[in-house]
Amino acid sequence: MDALAANLHTERLQAVEQQAEVQLQLGLHNQVTTGLPPLVQQFWRREHLRGLLMTALYREQRGPDALILYGRYRDHLRRTGGEPGPALQRLAMQISANDASLLEVDLPPLPHADQAVIASGADPGRQSIARMCAAIITDTPTSGYSTALDRASCITDTTLVDRLRGLEVDSMEFGNRLARACVIHYGIARFLELGALPPAWSSLHKVAQLIRPDTHVVYANRDSPLVSHSRPHLADADGVEFIEGSLLDTRRLLREPAIRALFQLDKPQDERAPVAIIDRHELNTVSDAHDLKGMYGVLGAQFPAGSLISLTGPSPESLAPQVNEHITEIFGPQSAPEAVHFRTGQRLAELLPDGWQLVPPPTPSASGQNPDGPGHTTYGGRTVSWRSKPATGHRSDEGVASAELTGLLTSAGLGGAAGEPPER
Repeated sequence: MDALAANLHTERLQAVEQQAEVQLQLGLHNQVTTGLPPLVQQFWRREHLRGLLMTALYREQRGPDALILYGRYRDHLRRTGGEPGPALQRLAMQISANDASLLEVDLPPLPHADQAVIASGADPGRQSIARMCAAIITDTPTSGYSTALDRASCITDTTLVDRLRGLEVDSMEFGNRLARACVIHYGIARFLELGALPPAWSSLHKVAQLIRPDTHVVYANRDSPLVSHSRPHLADADGVEFIEGSLLDTRRLLREPAIRALFQLDKPQDERAPVAIIDRHELNTVSDAHDLKGMYGVLGAQFPAGSLISLTGPSPESLAPQVNEHITEIFGPQSAPEAVHFRTGQRLAELLPDGWQLVPPPTPSASGQNPDGPGHTTYGGRTVSWRSKPATGHRSDEGVASAELTGLLTSAGLGGAAGEPPER
């Protein structure tokens, strides 16, 4: 365990150094001088880390402070017969000589993903949880919609939690599996995804429209630049829209023309088609200080029987306490506009509106088979089976997809809750 902990520390420090290098390349010297001093003090033998801080101080016109940082380290080593390495000595000489080349930022051409963020009007100096989630699940993050800072943070995240990418991929696939089940088993062809990520090959509408081409999907995100980036990518997609909207303002969301059309608010409630809401990202960035249950209730009150709300998120009981602390620290620094909130499966179930019936996660048998249910599947390295649970009197098979979703989420270390409204 000691060796494992040491390796994790080393990998994390390497990721921090890469992030600092990116910040220096972007001219964000103040973020380096703010974030690195505690680490330089704690890991005082890491000369590259010290050199990055010295460079940042010099670029902030604090050359004397940079030399003091070097001198204290050099004097300490000399007391034990050592000397700083050649690279750090050379850097100190350049600072002493006011070498102007240290002020030059030799920027390579920005990757397509960084250019996309800047073009959308977003601040490239601020990290985004949505962009980081999108970068984690793609094999070519530099061609998507993220910044170097986002990607450097992803390196840190996955260093601390090697399953983090798997959890995000699981969440994506669960939502898509639910979409397929909604179309096939429920006859639902209207979807609202809250906190949606930028369009990708795995987007929900691509899955649902393969089965039913007339499926209507609305994506919503409260990040205006992300919405601006996403809309052109959906210009040729029939029945698909990306709007600026949030669970935090459901009244405004319901006034959006795209939502009014999706929910068919111009029709009597008993004539509306059922709708599925999928939230696998936004609720994870909203704290319990907000009335989440009331917000989902405002939306759910517009739905006819047969609709569905699906909530998924990282479950704290699946991760060690120290990992939770690290992730919260990573996702919630001063440079990020959001923070991640972990919730148990029970807590997610409590967020469903009153009167909606929860399909509880099943307990797999020892063999992984369940002859009484509609099927079983292998996911996340474990075989999971589920039962068909009648949720209300109007459809006997209403629990199939919900049970599948919650059961699989439980097995994969995520929390899940899916519910449906009562008969009206």
